[in-house]
Formats: sequence, C-alpha cells, structure tokens
Amino acid sequence: MKDVYDQKEDELDDYFKAFSLEAGQKGLLVRIGKHVAGLDFVSRESAFSVLFPKLVKSYAMDAWLESRKRKGRRGRGDKAGTGCEGGGKEAAGDGNGKGQAEAFLAAVKECGQKAFDSVGLGTDIRFDGSGIVGSMLVVSDKPVHAAFFRADERDRVGRIARMRRRRSYRY
Repeated sequence: MKDVYDQKEDELDDYFKAFSLEAGQKGLLVRIGKHVAGLDFVSRESAFSVLFPKLVKSYAMDAWLESRKRKGRRGRGDKAGTGCEGGGKEAAGDGNGKGQAEAFLAAVKECGQKAFDSVGLGTDIRFDGSGIVGSMLVVSDKPVHAAFFRADERDRVGRIARMRRRRSYRY
C-alpha cells in the first residue's frame, strides 16, 4: 500500500489542493461517489489542522481504489456503483449529499458500543453497526478523536470488522 501511495503522491497532492481547511474546522465527513466513506473528528482545531492533509490524501486514495474496483466490476459485467449499505443510503433528490450525511450520522447513533481501557490515557470505545464501524478515544469524559467508516460484509471478519490497511498509514 505504501508503494502505491508513493507512486500516486503527486496525484494525491492535487486532490489535497482542491480542498481548503476552514477556520475552526475539527472534522470532516467524506462522500466518495454516491455514499459516505467516513467521518473523522478531532477535539482540537490545532491537531485537526495537522491531520487534515493526511486525511484528505487518505480519502483520495480510497476514491482512487474505489474507482479501480468499479472498473473491475464493469469488466465482469457487474453493475458498478448501484446502491449503498448502512449509512450510505441515498436520499432521493439530494444533489449535495446532505441526505447521505444525515443517514450516515443516524446509522452511527444506532451502532453498538464496547468500551476498553486505552493503551495510554482514557477509554477506547469501539462501534459496530449495520454498515458502519468506528472508534472513539475518550479522556476525562470528553471525546478526543472519533472515526467512523462505512463497512460492508467484505470488510468484516467474523463479528469484528477489519479496518482497511490504509488507516494504519494515516497517523
């Protein structure tokens, strides 16, 4: 994955240039194609501004991989990009994705939760629901970082959803 990232670095930089960090921004919700791919939130604006380029490039890599996957399905005669799962349900007549964002957030609220002691400070909360997986670090009853991703059955191993490998390159 790192080799692919290195090879696509210039292209990913171009993606990054297309997005701007807004004053006060602490998170982002990303839609790739017709579905929400994920949501990231960081409690501190200064920390988010450092992570912003990595997050945008990471989601850009997901978009590139998704486009390759769709091309492969088309080559086998499958219909590509027709429908979404879980939080990615489409809202009729919604050209800007607001309906998809609202559906994704509603699905996040319905996720089951399991809390674990964090390796460092705080509590690590894991979320799993219909088409969604996520995690949140909570310190002194305040969320420090939260990340939620769309996950279909191909992303699941048994009852636990595996995160895509690219997530390990993020931080």
